[in-house]
Amino acid sequence: MSDLPREPYRLFFSIGILYGLWGVGLWIPYGMHLTQSYPGNLHAQVMIGGFLVAFASGFLMTAIPRFTETFPAQWSEILWIAIPLLALPVLAIFADPVIISASVGIALLGLAKFAVLRFLKREAPPPKAFVVLGIGLLSALLGIALQLSPLVIHLGPDAAALGRLLYLRCFMLSLVLGVGSRLVPSLLGSGPPSQMPDMGNAGSNSFMIAGILYILSFILDGVLPIPARILRAAVVSWITLRHWEIWRRPLNPTKVAYGIWFSAWSLNLGTWGLVFFPQYNVHFAHLNLVSGLGLMTLMVATRVILAHGGYNLTLESRLKPLSWIIGILIAAAGTRVLAGLFPSAYMTHIVYAAILWVIALLIWGISIGRRVLPMFSH
Repeated sequence: MSDLPREPYRLFFSIGILYGLWGVGLWIPYGMHLTQSYPGNLHAQVMIGGFLVAFASGFLMTAIPRFTETFPAQWSEILWIAIPLLALPVLAIFADPVIISASVGIALLGLAKFAVLRFLKREAPPPKAFVVLGIGLLSALLGIALQLSPLVIHLGPDAAALGRLLYLRCFMLSLVLGVGSRLVPSLLGSGPPSQMPDMGNAGSNSFMIAGILYILSFILDGVLPIPARILRAAVVSWITLRHWEIWRRPLNPTKVAYGIWFSAWSLNLGTWGLVFFPQYNVHFAHLNLVSGLGLMTLMVATRVILAHGGYNLTLESRLKPLSWIIGILIAAAGTRVLAGLFPSAYMTHIVYAAILWVIALLIWGISIGRRVLPMFSH
């Protein structure tokens, strides 16, 4: 507990893995006709606001003080974020996604405050791509505010729909594009960021423009869906191909590097799939979420746990379970996408995909996640 302010990932990764099991596990009893309540809304809220937000909070609260050479997290900051996240199972009783979004919004306000405070007191300049991270946090807060707006002022159903897009679709990928542009090239072996070309103010401006265009693509989605999705996919491809250099195989041939490489390609396939196959919108979105964001989250979390836990980083190549995790999550994503092609077996595919996801997370928890809490390593 005394180490937690310097290593908040220990708490938040633990929360995240439990919510990752819960959020997807909801589909298994429903698909097997053991429960009657449709879990779609709760599933989305738990996976974005629980699984992904918890992992993102753990990573950012651990990494930002090091990036900016400032002070570690304070207990009050940890509790500000952790308490609303831990409240999700209780709030789920009300089965109202707006209530859950509001709780996650409180946590994200705490995370935004945490980041801004350290950027203002920084001793080192933050990575240029982090402007996209800030834009992503703003999109989430705006999205949640639009979902809550009917409680204060009636803006119409379009505002609430836009709020859901900004929060459930735009927010987390913006964080990944921003943080990933600092982290992914190093993990893939392109060289540490300190050795990469300095783009100066032009680099900062290009990332800011990319972030703004990315959010704009969601705002335009309801009016000009195809051009908006082309714009969105172009931003994703520009960042992942130009800055992450995924057009070539990882120069650092570790399992973690290949997991991130596969996840980056999934993000591209998912976003371009929404352009060419709009009738399969929800299915290609899950390609982004499962083998894109989900796989990348577990691979980055693996690096964080091994690096900050004092483990030998050669484990990134030697741990056999990592290969299983990568393969199972890719299979889960493929199964989930194929559900749209086989309407007669739709729910069967959903259940199979959910089971594969749960297996992958359990393998990760047993082989990697147990290192989060030292008590489990004895």
